Amino acid sequence: MKIANKISLSFLITAVILTGIAAPIFYIIARRNLEDEIFSRLSTTARSRAQHIETFLETQKNAAAQLSQSAVLEELLSASKQSPDYTQRFDRAMRRLEVTEKANEFTYDLFVIDKTGKIAASSDRSKIGLDKSTDIYFLGARKGPYIKDAYLSETIEEDTLAFSAPVTDSKTAEFLGVVVARVNLDVLNEITTDKTGLGKTGEIYLVNKYGYMITPSRFIKDTFLKLKVDTENTRKCFEDIEKFGSKSHPHAPLTYRDYRGVKVLGIHDHIPQMKWGLLAEIDASEALAPLAKIKLLFVIIMIFAPISAWLTGTFVSRIIAGPIHKLHLGTEIVGRGNLDYRIGTDTKDEIGQLSRAFDK
Repeated sequence: MKIANKISLSFLITAVILTGIAAPIFYIIARRNLEDEIFSRLSTTARSRAQHIETFLETQKNAAAQLSQSAVLEELLSASKQSPDYTQRFDRAMRRLEVTEKANEFTYDLFVIDKTGKIAASSDRSKIGLDKSTDIYFLGARKGPYIKDAYLSETIEEDTLAFSAPVTDSKTAEFLGVVVARVNLDVLNEITTDKTGLGKTGEIYLVNKYGYMITPSRFIKDTFLKLKVDTENTRKCFEDIEKFGSKSHPHAPLTYRDYRGVKVLGIHDHIPQMKWGLLAEIDASEALAPLAKIKLLFVIIMIFAPISAWLTGTFVSRIIAGPIHKLHLGTEIVGRGNLDYRIGTDTKDEIGQLSRAFDK
């Protein structure tokens, strides 16, 4: 093989090797940095929404606990229906419930259950006398404030949370009954469906401790307690709840297929007191879209770098091989008997020195 070809080929092989190694490395680094940025944004957004939800739950629970300490409700539940002033106590309790319900924009129903489990007073008069002795918001609140997990109220077809707290005798601490505030889930839906910072495909939603979605999906209608989400992210979320409880801990970012079967980048957070999981996800196709431009750039580099190297090698080979070819031609001319022929190469390198020595 001619020296010129060897030089050009060496340039080409070197360029192919270098671009073949460097381009994938830079692409992997770029992808990792982009994923880290996406996960960081999802994590921050998820934590912010989780804190908002926790604040709402705590506020509503405290409101129920505060209402349960009302002297008006204590007077009602401690009195017998045969008492002469029972009607007055009942009217005062009803006014208190009605005023409190109007003051809380999220509450749509307030009622008081006596210690036998029957509704003694309610902002909805049609419910008075109903037996709620087996309902979890009555049983769960006997020892302290309680939140009944998200459920569908059959009477008004409303997605609901129920906050309850025990009413006790202020002197003897005897259990007298339970006050219950029923709240619609609109505020939770507003928190999770806020798409700020989530792009065109990002979403945040809540699943209850059984894995059923309790806030709206961005892509599927009517999912409340109907769509069970069994993904790698939800499984990891519930594993963390089981392992850490309410303790603060890092949440690992994941790439997986969501409940639609679409590849997403996601992270989770928790609402510990409810054992809810909060999932934040964005489609990988959108999140990693900037990589398409980077990939195209690397393809262009991998094509044109070897071509440029080949052309550069050809140019360099001509510079190097030209004097050698001239020297070779001179030897042939002299070899044919023309001893007056002079090669006359003026280059300062070894080829130039050799040609001048040959002339001499």
